[in-house]
Amino acid sequence: MSNVYIVGRLSVDIKIDVNRFPTKNEVVMGTNAGFSAASKAEVEAITLSKLSTGAKLLGAVGSDVYGREIVNTLKKYPSIDLTHIKEIEGEASGICFVLSNNKSYEKVRTLGANTKITEENVHDFLESAKEKDILLTDLELGPVLTKYTLKEARDKKMTIIFNPSPVDKNAIDLLNFADYLILDEDDFNNLRSQVELEYFTKELKSLNTIVTLGSAGVYCPDEDVRFSAFFADQAVDTRRADAIFIGAFISMIKDGHKMIEAIDFARGAASLSCTRRGTYESIPERAEVLKLIKREDLL
Repeated sequence: MSNVYIVGRLSVDIKIDVNRFPTKNEVVMGTNAGFSAASKAEVEAITLSKLSTGAKLLGAVGSDVYGREIVNTLKKYPSIDLTHIKEIEGEASGICFVLSNNKSYEKVRTLGANTKITEENVHDFLESAKEKDILLTDLELGPVLTKYTLKEARDKKMTIIFNPSPVDKNAIDLLNFADYLILDEDDFNNLRSQVELEYFTKELKSLNTIVTLGSAGVYCPDEDVRFSAFFADQAVDTRRADAIFIGAFISMIKDGHKMIEAIDFARGAASLSCTRRGTYESIPERAEVLKLIKREDLL
């Protein structure tokens, strides 16, 4: 069975609900302030823990209350290997400030201790990886470290699932490392605006590209197949639907299922999560997802 290695940003969300977003120099009153471990990498790892057999995680936290929250949350899921989580003395943990207004969000992020992850850390993390193990990463730790990570994984003949977010000009040079490319509609359009149309249509189709479209569902250019979302009019919290989709997709790929089956399962998991409050707290059980997509035979 394949192991899953995740390299990504670790942080907490500090979330405040507002009736409307402030304009320039304006102060608005908020409610329901709180914080929780909720970065993309954390939610992907927890999703894999709930739906499959867990994952190995590389990241960094500061020696502060937020770092302890991240580690203590992940410790609740014993199938997540935390051996390579670094606590960086004197550094603050990564933070994402989230203003939430009726399922719309404004965000400000800091990397904090995540900037201290090095190529040596990545090398040590992937040292035990073998052919057909899975690497999942994105661009949140910067293009230089991401390129090194992708090269290490390719040298080991790992299966690479790449989420090129946040998309910028550096993403173009990294696409061909991917065995599967997963991105949301905004990143897809940003990417398309930076490359020639001929390259875009030809090369992205060869990368098993998957585009998540929010309430409009999921699009797979390779097969020209579109999946609708479930419960599109019942969503209450969509903050980490992207990470839950990716984690659920990998949980099927690692067990040998076809890409179309994995997409179907992942859109079910993400759809269910959007009907519940919270980030990792909203991740459904495997049986719930299979019942929703009418594939209980895969239990």
